[in-house]
Amino acid sequence: MAQSKLRIMSPEEAVREYHVRTEIATRLSHEFRTPLTSIIGYAETIMCSPDLTAEQRDEFAALIKKEGERLVRLVTLIVEQSIQGSASQSDPSIFK
Repeated sequence: MAQSKLRIMSPEEAVREYHVRTEIATRLSHEFRTPLTSIIGYAETIMCSPDLTAEQRDEFAALIKKEGERLVRLVTLIVEQSIQGSASQSDPSIFK
């Protein structure tokens, strides 16, 4: 049976781990909310503004696509980071 390796952290390490996890969560929240807010806003504009020109609709659709692609890149980055290691090994600056 495989044994898990638990490591006892010093109080300083525990505080650092907490701050790293909190910073990552804060940045992730921001990184998800920003494109999602744009996507929702542009989609609502397209749906609720029958007077938009075809050019405006195309522009908004392109922006929705761009923000969707941004989310795909973010999810890919998160998956890659989770495969490589835990939050304690992650650098929160990757989300800048």
